[in-house]
Amino acid sequence: EEIPLDEVLSIYMTETDTIILLDLPSTCMSEEAENAQATKESNILYIELCNNRLGNDKYVERAMQTFVGAAKHKKVQSEKIVMHDQGKIDTRSAVGSACSSWNPLTQAPSPPSGKYSTRSKMKLRKRRSSLFKMQGGDMSDEPELQVIFKSETFQRNLLIMERCLVANIFQPRLAAYRNLPEIKGSEEEEKEEEVEEEPDPSLELLWTFSCELTKGWNITCMAWNKQNTDLLAVGYGDFSPGRKGLICCWSIKNLSWPERLYHCHSGITALDFSSSNPDKLAVGMHDGTVAIFSVSDRESRTFLASSIDCRRRHVHPVWHVTWVRQEMSISEEDVVESVMSVSEDGHVLKWLLCSMLELRRIQDGIKKAEGNKTKREGILVSTATPGLCLDFHPSDPTIYLAGTSEGVIHKCSVSNHHHYLALYQKHLCPVNQVQWSPFSPDVFLSGSADWTVQLWKEGCLTPVMGFTSIQSPVLSARWSPLWPSVFAAIKSEQLEIWDLNASLLDPVIVEPAARGLNLTSMLFARGSNCILVGDSSGQVNFYRIQNLSVGPDKTVAPTSPLA
Repeated sequence: EEIPLDEVLSIYMTETDTIILLDLPSTCMSEEAENAQATKESNILYIELCNNRLGNDKYVERAMQTFVGAAKHKKVQSEKIVMHDQGKIDTRSAVGSACSSWNPLTQAPSPPSGKYSTRSKMKLRKRRSSLFKMQGGDMSDEPELQVIFKSETFQRNLLIMERCLVANIFQPRLAAYRNLPEIKGSEEEEKEEEVEEEPDPSLELLWTFSCELTKGWNITCMAWNKQNTDLLAVGYGDFSPGRKGLICCWSIKNLSWPERLYHCHSGITALDFSSSNPDKLAVGMHDGTVAIFSVSDRESRTFLASSIDCRRRHVHPVWHVTWVRQEMSISEEDVVESVMSVSEDGHVLKWLLCSMLELRRIQDGIKKAEGNKTKREGILVSTATPGLCLDFHPSDPTIYLAGTSEGVIHKCSVSNHHHYLALYQKHLCPVNQVQWSPFSPDVFLSGSADWTVQLWKEGCLTPVMGFTSIQSPVLSARWSPLWPSVFAAIKSEQLEIWDLNASLLDPVIVEPAARGLNLTSMLFARGSNCILVGDSSGQVNFYRIQNLSVGPDKTVAPTSPLA
């Protein structure tokens, strides 16, 4: 209905509720307010509370922070990107027929007739089925593919491609190992110029040799190839009854997987490469076996020769093997390279690798005393001291040192296996390592389970100096091949780098073992300022030694014991 315009309408306007956006209550109140008295009493109680909480353990000050609401997420909807791998293999005949049937006018292959023949359809279906199998990854039914994959050319190309990828990924670390200069930007050079203080000696981890097959193994020994300095042999073994051994030949050109794998019937205790035949690897085992492997044969998984069938072989663990070149009149040759091995049974045996691929024993050594001899089956034997390590003189291949479990170091000659030349007695426990200095031919180093490393001179029967840090057996002690005053000692808890020019009391670098692991083996790199450390988890860590006080000129300080 229409509202008459002449009527009077009454309109009532009221105020809406007040919306408070920000409310800051005042800290002041009028004394005439209704709740003024209650507020005064509350203030008095609060003052008493603050006075009572001083020194009271019931009150703890704690800061609180309100929760921040989660930020809103932006959602984007798009189609999923799917990638497909496609491939096709054609024979030469198929490519030739396709080229011969190509029509340059129509830019398309012209079949012999207007329709495909039955044979052409069968070929097309066969090609499509092979293409489908390649996309799915099942190539076991393709004989042509199997022939390609097993061909020597394809394997060599894969090897080259793999090494190129590894070299690209690890290029900065490999450059550091090769002692190549590091490429730095202008900003890094300016920062180095600002830093004037010399950094302390330290170790930098470059990479680790480890794979699925070596996890959980105990590393027992390592040896570099004497001609190919990129090839490293690593021995693995657990000396519990029934456990087997493993040998891995790693290459610096492939840091992800070993080049050779050899499974052995016993734990590996010693390794050494031949200098005349760099593909021959001498191996000592825990059951007393001495074997020779050929690393040049990729398919071979057995040794070339061994002492298993030898009647007078080692009957206890072989702790050290080494190749020795000596003058002999055998097979009309003036110089013959033989294998020397020292065992816990107290004998140093000399083996010759004959053309019949068998090991023959030449002589045995270390006798504890010339007396106390008994006769058994017509052979003179003696109560021998267990031998643990061996090292030949760097300039005289007929002289060698042998460390024993009684702590005595024997100086022996290969030409006289009934008498020792000298005895070095200082250690109170087994001598685990002995090594001649590569720079001073009359100086050698010994590491023992009595926690000490002793420095000896050949003409003196007492050590020149002793070194010790923590109360733990020294598993190995080796000279650096680069610096004459530097040597390393390894214990199950830590690795120690000693510099005689810097300190005679403490090592300059101490690298502790990872939690739950024990260090088991150590070896210096050749031609590089790196050191290799093996542990009880099957890993070989490559460390670069940095910031030593000695320079590359290989000089010794006048105050050094080696001077």
